[in-house]
Amino acid sequence: MSNLLWYPGHDLSLPNIVRAENCHLYDSDGNVYVDLESGVWSTAIGHAHPRIVRALSDQAARIAHTGFCYSSTAVEEAAQEILSLLEFDQGKCVFLCSGSEAVEYSIRATRQIEQRPLLMTMTDSYCGSYGSAWEKREDEWFCFDWTKCKDCPHAIECNDKCEHWSTIPFSNIGGFLLEPGSSSGFVRFPPKKLIRNIVERIRRGKGLIIANEVTTGLGRTGRWFGYQHYDLCPDIVAIGKGIGNGYPVSVAAFSTTVASRLADKPLPYAQSHQNDPLGATIGSGQRADGSNCIN
Repeated sequence: MSNLLWYPGHDLSLPNIVRAENCHLYDSDGNVYVDLESGVWSTAIGHAHPRIVRALSDQAARIAHTGFCYSSTAVEEAAQEILSLLEFDQGKCVFLCSGSEAVEYSIRATRQIEQRPLLMTMTDSYCGSYGSAWEKREDEWFCFDWTKCKDCPHAIECNDKCEHWSTIPFSNIGGFLLEPGSSSGFVRFPPKKLIRNIVERIRRGKGLIIANEVTTGLGRTGRWFGYQHYDLCPDIVAIGKGIGNGYPVSVAAFSTTVASRLADKPLPYAQSHQNDPLGATIGSGQRADGSNCIN
């Protein structure tokens, strides 16, 4: 692997894997390993899942890639399925290539329709590997340390009597990016009462709620999405990782209200594999014959 730039902070322990099946990896020397991390937490239903492989093969044989001016019915069908799962039935979504891209697209869409200068997230949120969500500049983000609220003994309603809560500049915040459970490589769930209080305050100011479901979506927490544990309905949802089961596809999905607002202010963003039918077909969990891949 001398010709590769490898992941910083990670040792290359197994350079000669030649195939994978379910949770097992096989190297060129005949050794077998158990992949306890599912790659980078991506192959949630196992490597080389036969129905995913079939969907990939069937769609690739039809059309894998489309341009800026033509599309495929496979993309529309996939969008309908994902929006239905999110209960965004009249909303819209865009298929992208990575979780980081889905988050960044969601952030850019929020800034396109929201004029207030700041977005809010938690200090230990990862959010993505590039763009505004990665940099978290002070003129664009307010990062809140929720660990001080973890064992708060006080009333259910957070208010300005709390010195820590009063530091949040809600008047300047146009949206809240929630990571329901993944925090920079850890699995930590912010207190439900805190999240609900933040959401209520953001909503009172007509701000947007964005759920980063890259690592918590698609059933990983016992529900379809991590935000469901907080009994809230986000305006925007970013999905990645497990939706492609190892194939590089992600989704940024928008509620009806947000989709309507974006119609008047279209987002100036386009990349070559945006809304490709191959990624969309795999991302929707659909076989070419229309039956569900992951039930």
